[in-house]
Amino acid sequence: MNDGAKIHLITIGYLNNTMSMFFGQENDTFDNGIVYKTSFTLVSIAVPDLNIDNWLNIIVSKGFKGCINILLNYDNRIFKEKMHFGNGSYTKLL
Repeated sequence: MNDGAKIHLITIGYLNNTMSMFFGQENDTFDNGIVYKTSFTLVSIAVPDLNIDNWLNIIVSKGFKGCINILLNYDNRIFKEKMHFGNGSYTKLL
């Protein structure tokens, strides 16, 4: 998620346990998106460059599971779960 000046969009499907990523195109539209299905309810999301490699990473909060997962971006559109942190109670990103 680092195509210069293009805008990208990430949405959370709270009721169907999904995260969808829509990538900005040259003609100011979005592609059809990539849907990631999870086995848990996502509550919030953050998109920082955690490892300072100029690729935006994804942090998702699992809410009632009391944990967050960090998905590192290894190439544009290829994310892999790298770290899992739990605190035992409801978690929401700010």
